[in-house]
Amino acid sequence: MLGILGGPSGCFSSVLQLYEWQCKQWKAGNVDQAILVLDRYIKLHASASDAYQYRAWLRLDRAQYLEQSKTFKLRLQLKPRSYFLHYLLGRILLEQGHLSEAKEALQIAVRLGPGRGISYLSLGIIYHLEAEHLLAVDALCNGVGGDCLMLQIIWWRTITWVASWML
Repeated sequence: MLGILGGPSGCFSSVLQLYEWQCKQWKAGNVDQAILVLDRYIKLHASASDAYQYRAWLRLDRAQYLEQSKTFKLRLQLKPRSYFLHYLLGRILLEQGHLSEAKEALQIAVRLGPGRGISYLSLGIIYHLEAEHLLAVDALCNGVGGDCLMLQIIWWRTITWVASWML
């Protein structure tokens, strides 16, 4: 039991009830109302880390990137070994164009969850944007799993061909 918070749809005696309610609000298109209720819940229960995450998802839906990155940084203080939170922070920073910070967050996500392909794929996007093509291919290979030697060879031949064509 985390406490009681009166909301438009009643009282929440657990984070699970809060989660179910906010999902219904999201499906109904009432994202702003759900964010307001989650804000009030977090004020009453600052250590309820799941509530931060639910609010983060809703803010992502609303593209509230600045507030969202603050939420993730606070959430990471409560749960610093969560690969998923580092991944989401990296994605938000990438969307904002903060490549070096995004790369750092995604590299941490890869270290904490090495079998989670989604972190590698996002890291590959950053490597591609930084013109680190072999690292991008390597990250892609790690993201999809398996041996990607053939993909690396094709990528290298394509880069070589494009470079010679441009000269």
